[in-house]
Amino acid sequence: MPQSLQRLQERLGRFDSLMDTTLKCHLLVEELIELILGRVIPTEGALDDLQLNFSRKIALARAFSYERDSRVWTLIRALNSVRNALVHSPDGTRDSTVFDKFSAADAPFRDAGESSDVTPFMIVAATSVILGFLDAAARTASLDGDTLRGLRESQKRILKKLEHQ
Repeated sequence: MPQSLQRLQERLGRFDSLMDTTLKCHLLVEELIELILGRVIPTEGALDDLQLNFSRKIALARAFSYERDSRVWTLIRALNSVRNALVHSPDGTRDSTVFDKFSAADAPFRDAGESSDVTPFMIVAATSVILGFLDAAARTASLDGDTLRGLRESQKRILKKLEHQ
């Protein structure tokens, strides 16, 4: 049997719940980012013509977001890095640097004392945060500039009130 076929058989023979979970979650995130981009780029098929990779889609969606500084963008990029590390590791080894960065990006969204080990549960929990954030971004993506500025001002007023309580 050729070596490439043997490696494929070995790879397919292993079930990796972390990889499976990460791929499915990544796909959901990518679909929602594409929805956002479809709302801000109204020309039919324009997004397909650009042939953007996931990192470029993240950057473009972030550019159109009124929450450009949110930590969730870092979490999205970290999820993408985990996905890439899992998919592009032919022998199934884990790049601890990538997993450490994901864990650090996820830390603000975890309860104190929760494990920092990257598990399928952590991927799903992080994806829930991401999807909630992106859902809000999708709802505001097609709003005009004046409406978005009004939302930002309202948000700032609310946050100031909360700080003084």
